[in-house]
Amino acid sequence: PRLRPLSGTHPRGCLAIRKSGEEQANVGFSLGMPKGGKTADFKKRKQKLGKKKLAPTSTTATQFKTRSVVLLEQAQFADGRDTQPTTSRGSHTLPELLAQLRHYSPDVRRDALLGLNDLLHDHPSLLHTHAAEVLSGAAPLVSDTAARVRRALLTLLGAVLPRLEQSAALAPHEPLLRLNLQAALSREEPAVRADAVDAVA
Repeated sequence: PRLRPLSGTHPRGCLAIRKSGEEQANVGFSLGMPKGGKTADFKKRKQKLGKKKLAPTSTTATQFKTRSVVLLEQAQFADGRDTQPTTSRGSHTLPELLAQLRHYSPDVRRDALLGLNDLLHDHPSLLHTHAAEVLSGAAPLVSDTAARVRRALLTLLGAVLPRLEQSAALAPHEPLLRLNLQAALSREEPAVRADAVDAVA
């Protein structure tokens, strides 16, 4: 700063120097410079009372949002159900009918056997490609406690076994059938044993 000439040690001379320094500081503040003449890199935020705690300025936000688009055609054909043959009565597919053979309700098990009979009659090729699945699911029902279920099974076996025998495709499934028939013949219920004899005949 430019100093004014002082006369001796007059206090007014000291006041003039101090005033000149204050004017220079005021000029620095008017130009947007912080105290001390340095520019601040980060502005410190003040926490307001009762407001949500502010996140640290050094924290990197890792949250992101995603959106998905589902096409109606994909939803219809995702499980491949529309491409599989179904029964004429209940519109059930082969996997659905096989799953219903293990249902707790005797009526559902009977309807599943009847549905299999209809499905295999309308689509004969399914019997040769899924014979193992059909027989492994249906054969244990020869020991079912419900007579209507056993009768429906006899109807199914009477329709599919001759066809498998004619095409020389029955032999691989004979051990499975024999095992389930022996189990039914050893049951205490006379009605179960009688139906097992009918299945053998």
